[in-house]
Amino acid sequence: MNLDYANLVWRICLLCIVLLTLPFILYMVFGWSDTRRTILCRMRAETIELYFGFFPPDASPNEVDSGALMARFKKFYDWHFGVRRFLIPALIFWTFAIGGLVWCAYTLDLWLSTPAALPGPWVWLAVAALMGAFMRTLYDQIVDSVRREMAPSSLIWAAFRIAVAVPIAYSLATPLKSEFGPSLAFLLGFFPTRELFSFARRVAVKRFDFGESGEAAENELQLRIQGIDQRQAERFADNRVTTVLQLAYSDPVKLAIRGGFEFDYVVDCISQALLWIYLEADLNKVRKFGFRGAQEASNLWDELQERVTDDLVDADTQARAALQQAMQSLQDAQTAASADPSNPQVNHKLEQAGKARADAEEKSRAAASALQNATLASAVTRAAAESAFSAAAAMLTIEPAAFRRTIAEVAGDPFVELIQAIWSDSCNQ
Repeated sequence: MNLDYANLVWRICLLCIVLLTLPFILYMVFGWSDTRRTILCRMRAETIELYFGFFPPDASPNEVDSGALMARFKKFYDWHFGVRRFLIPALIFWTFAIGGLVWCAYTLDLWLSTPAALPGPWVWLAVAALMGAFMRTLYDQIVDSVRREMAPSSLIWAAFRIAVAVPIAYSLATPLKSEFGPSLAFLLGFFPTRELFSFARRVAVKRFDFGESGEAAENELQLRIQGIDQRQAERFADNRVTTVLQLAYSDPVKLAIRGGFEFDYVVDCISQALLWIYLEADLNKVRKFGFRGAQEASNLWDELQERVTDDLVDADTQARAALQQAMQSLQDAQTAASADPSNPQVNHKLEQAGKARADAEEKSRAAASALQNATLASAVTRAAAESAFSAAAAMLTIEPAAFRRTIAEVAGDPFVELIQAIWSDSCNQ
């Protein structure tokens, strides 16, 4: 019977190893390729040129290419964010995770075959802690794979979580009675790493009277940027982005890949941060008027300057000139027909001139209608933008001219131009 249980233990261990590798494989097959396709599709040649202006590629023969910008960007992307960037973190994680699982299975096998061989109850603390850490890391891997947020750094953190599971379990669970020790060790292993370290710090402060723990206040990004919760803030912090100013001028491509974020999500967060550094806490007051981020504010500024395009004015002018010419031609044909009404050629020219005049009148009416509609739409757009600016300025209790000057500075920020270009691009592959 024990032998059957031992075989079952090793089979479960093998199943756990498969479960451990499956989320990563699924992400690389579907998530990583989809993220790559999304980013490449959102970057036109003009946008790539802007991007390289802010974040020039390293002088590497694998990146620098005299060909088209798109081909150069693809090489740049694959060099910095290709599959190879995940291999070493994945191997490190699998080494710690599989090693811990095998050790747990061996311990259970040894206990089933020769219970007296186990040195003492401390072994079960280690097994429980490792199993708790394994469940936590497996849960994180599944979530990251489903959300397509897996990053090399998350694999390193998962390996670290398994590595520290046993020492932390010994330090926190050992003082308890032996019957509660394994249960607490398992629960501690399931805690997220940062929360576990925070808990351990508080225990140390209380037990050894170290004074204040010095824990950091709530992350600045959580307080000031919409859509950033604690989990997202920790991912930003892993990439050395902890303040709004750092986020505002971060590389959107690198931050999306290294942080495991959706590309559009990063672009939106950067847009909010860019406007926040100009308006600070007042941003919360003007969001409902359309000033949610820098790109929306820049769009409203452009709408405030909305004018009828020169193409429509030129088209209307040309259509009027063509109509005048057609009317003159028709008048000349009518004069010729009056002088020689029996001439078939003259009558044919009169007929053609009449048709040309009718076509010119139709084109002139169409051009005039298009110009009128555009003029009306432009006036409506300017009025709506004017209303938004006035309402926002009133909410901030400042002069409308001062608020407009601030938004003009936002619209003139070169980095805002890059974010707008990325956001407006669509897939052209």
